[in-house]
This record gives sequence, structure tokens and C-alpha cells, in this order.
Amino acid sequence: VPSSAIAGSYGNHIFNVSRNRHTVFHSGCTISHFHQQCTRFLTFLCPYQHLFVFFDSSHPNGCEDPKKMTINGITSVLADGIEEMEKILENNEIPVLIDEKGRYISILKPFILIDAILAKKNLGTHINMAPITIGIGPGFFAGKDVHAVIETKRGHHLGEVIYSGEAIKNSGIPGNIGGFTKERVIHSEWEGNIRNISKIGDTVRKGETIALINGNKVLATIDGILRGIIRDGYFVTKGFKIADIDPRMNEYENCFTISDKARSVGGGALEAILTLKNQISGGLTWMK
Repeated sequence: VPSSAIAGSYGNHIFNVSRNRHTVFHSGCTISHFHQQCTRFLTFLCPYQHLFVFFDSSHPNGCEDPKKMTINGITSVLADGIEEMEKILENNEIPVLIDEKGRYISILKPFILIDAILAKKNLGTHINMAPITIGIGPGFFAGKDVHAVIETKRGHHLGEVIYSGEAIKNSGIPGNIGGFTKERVIHSEWEGNIRNISKIGDTVRKGETIALINGNKVLATIDGILRGIIRDGYFVTKGFKIADIDPRMNEYENCFTISDKARSVGGGALEAILTLKNQISGGLTWMK
């Protein structure tokens, strides 16, 4: 994500809107906001499980309003509808709308749509949804499903823009951080509502209980800092990803800032937008 951006994880649909023109993030992996001269992109989040990334009751960033979250100097605000969105815009903040069905796509009629659901497959996004459509990660074929695909696999090609073809297929193995891959990600062994005991940023030890699911203990798999955990009270299914632990004990601040991966993927999306808009007859003058 560009330097003035917000990054979170997972969800369903994210909608970005400029004051006069529309951009939609049909997704939930990364929320981004950036300024380019007079252009503003505003974000609407339709999550699901990781709404906590932006609205955590612990307020690690010092915000007192549970509907607000500030990351890297950019504040997002939970909005109840389009009218409230306009008021949030006036305060130079990012409105966030929960829209599980993606109804705002037809209402906003975006020029740019970015699918960052990260489902590892296409859940219905098609190239005619907007003049510019971008898919994040595997599951999309550039030139067929979308105009461009952004590579999300860690390594040399992370953030690369693909205009013909697909991203590298999902290996099912999380990226290596501090020498750990699968061990640092926790999946639910049960179905039910989760009750969190630990919160993002907590130091945890292997074997420590970090949450309960129907009374069953969810244990930390390694020593480290709890980098992510499912929203408290959320209903999870067996095998569902519910938490991840960063083994790097000295990088607490990483829990509340943009990750290197999000920055690379967001930068790739921005590159694709700027390249594709120049291919449209006359260009998108509102971005100039």
C-alpha cells in the first residue's frame, strides 16, 4: 500500500469513493487511502471477520471513538450510510461502510474496482464491472476476468502487475517470518462463537490460551506477538483461520502499521491504475 495508506486483513467488500468519481475496492484484505494532487480515495469496508483490525475496542492508537481507527496517520471511520460518508469526507477521513452483498457497486458505478477478497478464487468479479478492474492474488485471469492481476506471493515477484495471465497459485503455506510458516497461523478446531482472551499486540507463549470457542481452549502455537485475531464474538467454522503470531518479539509496532507485503501489493495496484487509465481513450482526467 502506498505510504499514506491503511492495511488490514480479510473481509468481503471494500468500497473506495472519490468526491466526484468512484473507485471501489471489492474486498477485504487491504484498505488503502492516498492523495494524488486533488484525487481522494475513500474506503468502505464490508468485512466480516477482521473488522477488528480497524475498530478494536482496545484503541491501541489512542482513539477514544470505537468507530474510528488511525493507522500510519490515516483515520478511517465506520459510516452508517452514504449520507454519513459525505460528512466523514468533509473531515478528510476515510468512511468505512459494511456492505456484505456488495450493493454499493451498482449504486456507485465505479471507474475502478479492485477485488482483494483473497479467496484464492474468483467469487463473481468480472471485467465489465468497471472500466478498470483489478484482481489481487490468485484466482483471476488478467485480460479475461479483470484488466490486471497483482501478485501476492512473497518473493521476487511480490507486487508485480500482470496484464495477461494469472498470479502464482496458492501453495497453502504461509510466508516465512522469523523462521516460521504454518506454525504461526492458527485455525479453529471447532465450530462456534469465539471469545477472545488475548488482544492484538499481546505477547503470548506457546501453549497459552488466547481464546475460547464453545469452552474449548485455543492455544498459542509459538512464542511471539499476537499479530491478528478474529473479531470477538464472531461465529467460526472448523478449519477457519482465526489468529496469527509474529515470532519477532521486538516488532510490536508492526501490529498497528502497514506490512511490507501490503505496501508492495498496494503499490502494484496503484501502478496498474495509473497504467490502465492511460489506455482509456482520453484518460481519466479526474486523476490527472
